[in-house]
Amino acid sequence: MGGTATRIAVLAAWVGGLVLLASWSDTTPALIAAAAVTVAVGALVGRWWALLVPTVAAAIVIVALLADGRDPGEYWDSDPEDYAYAYFVAWAIVAGLLAVGIAARKLVDRARAGPDVTMSR
Repeated sequence: MGGTATRIAVLAAWVGGLVLLASWSDTTPALIAAAAVTVAVGALVGRWWALLVPTVAAAIVIVALLADGRDPGEYWDSDPEDYAYAYFVAWAIVAGLLAVGIAARKLVDRARAGPDVTMSR
């Protein structure tokens, strides 16, 4: 893949796609597609700093929920801590899928490079 700008563009498109998908459908096929695309984006980007994208977003949402202290839902009667926990679980799933893709890319890159023959005895 190209340089850092291309990687950032892929991540931006991925975030936009997830937001559109979340507003469009919450069916099982949509969730499976989102998971597959997340792993693929991790493999395309192939850099560990990409994990900052879901981490920063989740941190902002969780801190805002806890700082506000009110129920963010109009239809559910829950504590903000419950919502914060749910966002944390969602972050763990998204970051984990992204990390799987990144790790797969790193393994493929390492396998293509071949064995390290520069090691001394």
